[in-house]
Amino acid sequence: MAGNIDLQFLVANADYRSVQQPGTNRDLALGTLDHAIGVYRRLLEGDDAHEDAAFNYELMVRLRNEIAAGDEVPEFSRPSVPGSPGDPMEEEEMDDVQIYVPRDSLIDPDESEDPTIGEGAPIRRRG
Repeated sequence: MAGNIDLQFLVANADYRSVQQPGTNRDLALGTLDHAIGVYRRLLEGDDAHEDAAFNYELMVRLRNEIAAGDEVPEFSRPSVPGSPGDPMEEEEMDDVQIYVPRDSLIDPDESEDPTIGEGAPIRRRG
Protein backbone atom coordinates (compact mmCIF):
# COMPACT_ATOMS: atom_id res chain seq x y z
CA MET A 1 0.00 0.00 0.00
CA ALA A 2 2.99 2.30 0.51
CA GLY A 3 3.53 2.95 -3.20
CA ASN A 4 -0.11 3.08 -4.27
CA ILE A 5 -1.37 6.65 -3.76
CA ASP A 6 -4.89 5.88 -5.01
CA LEU A 7 -5.28 2.96 -2.60
CA GLN A 8 -4.09 5.08 0.34
CA PHE A 9 -6.60 7.77 -0.57
CA LEU A 10 -9.37 5.17 -0.80
CA VAL A 11 -8.51 3.68 2.62
CA ALA A 12 -8.47 7.08 4.31
CA ASN A 13 -11.81 7.99 2.72
CA ALA A 14 -13.29 4.69 3.93
CA ASP A 15 -12.15 5.51 7.48
CA TYR A 16 -13.96 8.83 7.30
CA ARG A 17 -17.13 7.16 5.99
CA SER A 18 -17.04 4.61 8.81
CA VAL A 19 -17.06 7.45 11.37
CA GLN A 20 -20.24 8.79 9.76
CA GLN A 21 -22.20 5.61 10.55
CA PRO A 22 -25.02 6.14 13.06
CA GLY A 23 -24.25 4.96 16.56
CA THR A 24 -20.46 5.41 16.35
CA ASN A 25 -19.05 5.93 19.84
CA ARG A 26 -16.50 8.61 20.69
CA ASP A 27 -13.47 6.35 21.29
CA LEU A 28 -14.00 4.39 18.08
CA ALA A 29 -14.44 7.63 16.11
CA LEU A 30 -11.23 9.13 17.53
CA GLY A 31 -9.23 5.98 16.76
CA THR A 32 -10.60 5.76 13.23
CA LEU A 33 -9.92 9.43 12.58
CA ASP A 34 -6.36 9.05 13.90
CA HIS A 35 -5.83 6.24 11.40
CA ALA A 36 -7.31 8.32 8.55
CA ILE A 37 -5.15 11.32 9.50
CA GLY A 38 -2.05 9.11 9.50
CA VAL A 39 -2.88 7.68 6.06
CA TYR A 40 -3.52 11.15 4.63
CA ARG A 41 -0.24 12.39 6.16
CA ARG A 42 1.76 9.53 4.62
CA LEU A 43 -0.02 10.08 1.31
CA LEU A 44 0.91 13.77 1.33
CA GLU A 45 4.51 12.95 2.19
CA GLY A 46 4.64 10.86 -0.99
CA ASP A 47 2.65 13.24 -3.18
CA ASP A 48 2.32 16.78 -1.83
CA ALA A 49 0.37 17.94 -4.92
CA HIS A 50 -2.68 15.75 -4.12
CA GLU A 51 -5.20 18.55 -3.43
CA ASP A 52 -8.08 16.27 -2.41
CA ALA A 53 -5.92 14.53 0.17
CA ALA A 54 -4.72 17.88 1.55
CA PHE A 55 -8.30 19.12 1.89
CA ASN A 56 -9.46 15.87 3.52
CA TYR A 57 -6.45 15.87 5.87
CA GLU A 58 -7.36 19.32 7.17
CA LEU A 59 -11.02 18.30 7.46
CA MET A 60 -10.10 15.18 9.47
CA VAL A 61 -7.87 17.14 11.84
CA ARG A 62 -10.64 19.68 12.50
CA LEU A 63 -13.25 16.95 12.96
CA ARG A 64 -10.98 15.03 15.34
CA ASN A 65 -10.38 18.18 17.42
CA GLU A 66 -14.13 18.84 17.52
CA ILE A 67 -14.88 15.30 18.71
CA ALA A 68 -12.03 15.34 21.23
CA ALA A 69 -13.29 18.62 22.72
CA GLY A 70 -16.92 17.48 22.90
CA ASP A 71 -18.66 14.52 24.47
CA GLU A 72 -20.26 12.88 21.45
CA VAL A 73 -19.71 12.32 17.75
CA PRO A 74 -21.69 14.94 15.80
CA GLU A 75 -24.69 13.74 13.84
CA PHE A 76 -23.92 13.36 10.15
CA SER A 77 -26.68 13.78 7.59
CA ARG A 78 -26.32 12.44 4.11
CA PRO A 79 -27.13 15.01 1.43
CA SER A 80 -29.95 14.19 -0.91
CA VAL A 81 -29.71 14.44 -4.69
CA PRO A 82 -30.28 18.22 -4.79
CA GLY A 83 -28.09 18.77 -1.70
CA SER A 84 -28.46 19.11 2.03
CA PRO A 85 -31.86 20.29 3.19
CA GLY A 86 -32.02 23.83 4.48
CA ASP A 87 -34.39 25.75 6.70
CA PRO A 88 -37.88 26.37 5.35
CA MET A 89 -38.49 29.81 3.91
CA GLU A 90 -40.24 32.41 6.00
CA GLU A 91 -43.89 32.87 5.10
CA GLU A 92 -43.40 36.56 4.33
CA GLU A 93 -40.63 35.73 1.88
CA MET A 94 -42.96 33.45 -0.09
CA ASP A 95 -45.10 36.45 -1.11
CA ASP A 96 -42.17 37.87 -3.07
CA VAL A 97 -41.57 34.64 -5.03
CA GLN A 98 -42.74 34.74 -8.62
CA ILE A 99 -43.19 31.44 -10.41
CA TYR A 100 -43.02 31.31 -14.19
CA VAL A 101 -44.32 28.24 -16.00
CA PRO A 102 -42.80 27.72 -19.45
CA ARG A 103 -45.15 26.99 -22.32
CA ASP A 104 -44.49 24.96 -25.42
CA SER A 105 -45.42 27.83 -27.69
CA LEU A 106 -46.00 31.53 -27.23
CA ILE A 107 -48.85 31.42 -29.73
CA ASP A 108 -51.57 28.82 -29.55
CA PRO A 109 -51.69 27.24 -33.05
CA ASP A 110 -55.46 26.71 -32.77
CA GLU A 111 -56.11 30.43 -32.28
CA SER A 112 -53.63 31.74 -34.87
CA GLU A 113 -54.33 32.17 -38.58
CA ASP A 114 -50.63 32.26 -39.49
CA PRO A 115 -49.38 29.43 -41.69
CA THR A 116 -47.63 26.63 -39.88
CA ILE A 117 -44.72 24.46 -40.89
CA GLY A 118 -45.66 21.94 -43.53
CA GLU A 119 -48.54 23.92 -44.97
CA GLY A 120 -48.55 26.20 -47.95
CA ALA A 121 -46.94 25.94 -51.36
CA PRO A 122 -44.82 22.85 -52.02
CA ILE A 123 -41.07 23.26 -52.14
CA ARG A 124 -39.87 23.67 -55.73
CA ARG A 125 -36.71 21.75 -56.49
CA ARG A 126 -34.24 23.16 -58.91
CA GLY A 127 -32.16 21.24 -61.32
